[in-house]
Amino acid sequence: MSVWRSKAGVLGMRRAALLRYTVACGAVVLATLLRLLLMPVFGEESPFLLALGAVVVSALYGGLGPGLLASVSSALISAYFLFPPYYSFEIADPGTGTRLSAFLLEAFFISAISGVLRAALYRAEQRRQTAEALASVSALISQSLEPLDVQQRIVDSVHALFGSRRAALYTIEPESGDFVAQAVSRAANPVSALDRFPKGRALVDLAVRMHQPVATSDVLTDACITLAEEVKAQIVRAARGAVLAVPIVERGAVIGVLTVADRRGRRFTEEEIRPAESFASHAAIALANARLYRAQEVRATRLRTLADLNQTISSSLDVDQVLLRIARAAADLMEAPAVECWVANHAAQRLELRASSDPELRADKRLTELPFGQGGVGWVAKHRQPLLIADVFADERIQAPEWFSAHRLKSALCLPIMSGEGMVGVLSILGRGARYRRLEQYGSARQLCRSAGGGDRQRPAPPRPADRSHAAGAKPDPHRPDRAPPRARRNGGGGGARLQQPARDHRWTR
Repeated sequence: MSVWRSKAGVLGMRRAALLRYTVACGAVVLATLLRLLLMPVFGEESPFLLALGAVVVSALYGGLGPGLLASVSSALISAYFLFPPYYSFEIADPGTGTRLSAFLLEAFFISAISGVLRAALYRAEQRRQTAEALASVSALISQSLEPLDVQQRIVDSVHALFGSRRAALYTIEPESGDFVAQAVSRAANPVSALDRFPKGRALVDLAVRMHQPVATSDVLTDACITLAEEVKAQIVRAARGAVLAVPIVERGAVIGVLTVADRRGRRFTEEEIRPAESFASHAAIALANARLYRAQEVRATRLRTLADLNQTISSSLDVDQVLLRIARAAADLMEAPAVECWVANHAAQRLELRASSDPELRADKRLTELPFGQGGVGWVAKHRQPLLIADVFADERIQAPEWFSAHRLKSALCLPIMSGEGMVGVLSILGRGARYRRLEQYGSARQLCRSAGGGDRQRPAPPRPADRSHAAGAKPDPHRPDRAPPRARRNGGGGGARLQQPARDHRWTR
């Protein structure tokens, strides 16, 4: 039958099929009873007067199959009740066989025409619903500033149009590569095991690798798909198995997957996949807007934090308080669990830990002083260069890996704090993954280091070459105006052409 089955999604595919055939049988029984009641009026004339109506109703409501069932049932019941010998299937008159054959041909033809018309009407209705849903999502994308609303509208629309048991939108987590559900259809039963899939497993990963829609009628028995036992148990309890996964592509890169899950055995066709791809395109726009929206919010927050930090640095005389404020601001901006500020003692060639964004981590830290050249911060103090350690347990420069392991810390980004006099300290940003490669976060960390070192404060401009030469006692060169003293240069620089000074205009200007 038709590709789209929204009613079947409400009643269940098997219950809907049973209902269509039940309606066909009911229509035949009702038509037979009415014809028997009218027997005294019509006699043996027009035995198929109401039977054709039952065939038309069955075919329009249920399609070709129920229409054919109504045709055969009407012919058999008419032969049994309306043709002599009554209450028997025996055909004594050849004319009766001809009339029954003609009725069956007409009924089959009407069933076929009605079935095709029904399928066309369903396809037209589903196209209309799809177009309305896409228009609604498009309007929401252009109007809403909250991307989560758009994502939720997409999965709810797909869930309703497909008549499925679950629809979800997954994005790829940058750090782990896992697939994390961002929106799940509200009508679906919550299944926690299906909210996250590890990389390399499930149908969503296959859709990403193939870069095209992928569908299966039974995800539990498909040899191309690997699932954890917990996920399999959840799928069995939720009575799902058929899955359609459509990649969400932005500028040639897959950034997520739109999935539709339904009962085991359902086969998704090309006519169903095309609208799903349209919704996936809208989802790509929504995710791009979400990324831009979040980037703008993060950028605004960082600018406010840096402005507050600069004000604190310029107004406070308590060094430890300023360093603690810097560490906490860096932890917020970098979304890091811990940030440390180390202060350099050039006379002793050592670094001292003066502030930490997490007091508990500092209280448990054994190494609070390090010589230049030892540890990650010591290496930065010696070489005056930033250092990113993606895995502290694999780097021989790390002095206390057991401390990192106890606090579930894995990565470190160490930046030198530079001032006009040189390196004054090191900012150490600790994380649970190598996630500080993004330019915005790295730029914010560098800005924090400049603020901590007083890089944003105004410093006196260096003397001009002429002033340095004059201050050093160098004799003015009459052939080089730029080497002449300032007074001589203003007066022509040793006999050269007199420089014209622009005339001052004392008139008021508005």
